[in-house]
Amino acid sequence: MRRYSPDDPLRVLDMQHMWQIRSAVIRASGYGCDYFLQGKNFVDWRRYLEYYPKKQARRVFNADTAIRVSLNLLPGEVYGYRGRYDYLDMLVLQKMRRGYLQLFVFTTEKGRNRLPYYWCRIETVFRYDD
Repeated sequence: MRRYSPDDPLRVLDMQHMWQIRSAVIRASGYGCDYFLQGKNFVDWRRYLEYYPKKQARRVFNADTAIRVSLNLLPGEVYGYRGRYDYLDMLVLQKMRRGYLQLFVFTTEKGRNRLPYYWCRIETVFRYDD
């Protein structure tokens, strides 16, 4: 019965990537660290998620879950890095009972046009090894 307990360490391990994604989306939307402390819950962070199909996630990354997140950054905000970057793309890979990998890709307008080319290369680099 311990496997189904909400405080089971493996369950927490398998779900912690969602908290990181949620936090990144909320911060990129212009809200500060106090967003969670104030009990706010009006940012629909799930609409930014793009899941890889399960078979493709297994074939490309050998992962159970692969998520891509694409965000437009607000100028001068936390992820803006002195106003140099306009976009943030994240790749999140998660394998059950193994933890997760989160890759941040910051791009400018010029880099955004070349992102599909680079994204194909990124997909060949990261892979869970059994």
